[in-house]
Amino acid sequence: MDMTGHPRIHVFLAVPKIVAAATIVFILTILCPKPFIHGQGHTEEPPKRFLHESLKHEINFPNEVTFTINGYSQVDLRQLTLNYQISESKVRGYIYSEIEQDIAGKAFSGVSTLSTSGNSYIPSGVRIRYYFEARDINGNRYKSLTKEFDYLNPEYPWRSTQVGPMTIFWHGFQHLDVAKSGEKAYVAIQEAAAISNLQEVEPFRAVIINNPREAAEAFPTVSSTSLKDGLYGGFAFRDYGVFLIGGIGADGLIHEGTHIVIGQAVDSPFSKMPAWLNEGLAMYFESSDHGRLAIAERAYLNGELMPLSSMGAVPGKPRDVRIFYAHSQAVVKHMVDRFGKAKMSRLITDLGNGLSIDTAIEKTYSMTLEDLDSDWQKGVQPTFERRLIVDPGTFWTSTMMGIAFIFAVTVTGINWLRKKTSEPVDPADRLREDEYEEGYWDK
Repeated sequence: MDMTGHPRIHVFLAVPKIVAAATIVFILTILCPKPFIHGQGHTEEPPKRFLHESLKHEINFPNEVTFTINGYSQVDLRQLTLNYQISESKVRGYIYSEIEQDIAGKAFSGVSTLSTSGNSYIPSGVRIRYYFEARDINGNRYKSLTKEFDYLNPEYPWRSTQVGPMTIFWHGFQHLDVAKSGEKAYVAIQEAAAISNLQEVEPFRAVIINNPREAAEAFPTVSSTSLKDGLYGGFAFRDYGVFLIGGIGADGLIHEGTHIVIGQAVDSPFSKMPAWLNEGLAMYFESSDHGRLAIAERAYLNGELMPLSSMGAVPGKPRDVRIFYAHSQAVVKHMVDRFGKAKMSRLITDLGNGLSIDTAIEKTYSMTLEDLDSDWQKGVQPTFERRLIVDPGTFWTSTMMGIAFIFAVTVTGINWLRKKTSEPVDPADRLREDEYEEGYWDK
């Protein structure tokens, strides 16, 4: 019952007033029920449409996107706002727009700029949906049509390939090569979904970056050193459902795709998966360890490993990062190989339910993080130098053959270098063969 407008009265007058009001409401409800049902007596009118409006956007990659509206309105517009949503995520926002209006001719225009770099970084490959909304002097709302587009560097002729729930954006490669890598990656990503207890993988996107020059614009800036050294070759953004990867190698797609899948499985504001486990799982499903296991064992023997309890986040120094990844892969591989996938699935579920890593490890594996690390380290054996036993009867023959081989290799190498130096190639136009695997930064 709405008592708005009734003055306050003393208690002894309240009862008859309430009875009278209730009687009036009862009669009116019978005679005219609609205004009193579901709050229909006071609703804001739906927004009106502009007249003959046109919308356009311009991508100034990687810095910003400019949105423009032109149209006509019969009323004096006082406020114009750009509303946008990034992909299917919860990332929404609005920007107040500059508005110009010709009162006599009824024409108006507005411009808004969305920053996409620095602290406002938005990754390539997301789909941006937007519309404009305005209010007139009386507070009435006006809304434009809604448009959407893929945020990609307009410098390149992008194509897309669909593999399962994964849409791959690429340019400069053969479609067959992209599809082949995508299909191989999809098999491993399904395995990652199974171990993560994810019943259905939601659609996500992958953007292939061809070379370091392109990566310098598309990748987020972690640090000047990491950019210079090419330390990171892939970035996954689970909130946006997209990842960026250097090259079309299947392992790169597997690595970042696994991050997306795990992010979907452990999707809770109360969950916290440590970086060592997240990265270790992403590398576990790759087809090769890329020499990381040897790096981890060497780092252990040299006393260079950090304890797992200090590996909740990726470190900053390049050398520490490489050891971090190697250590993470070695421990996760040990966990799955020794204790089985079922326990790993249970661990991921517990983390998704909000348990801390210490509690979840102890619950599933009946050991502490330190015990888990020590359990892996027990399998690392020190290496010993083997003694060289020289057979005098074959020593000189072998030596002469070795000298001849070295001479042939040297001549071939010189000729190759001459050929390469005669056709200089900008090093920024190529990615290192293992660049994608050097790291991952979860935004």
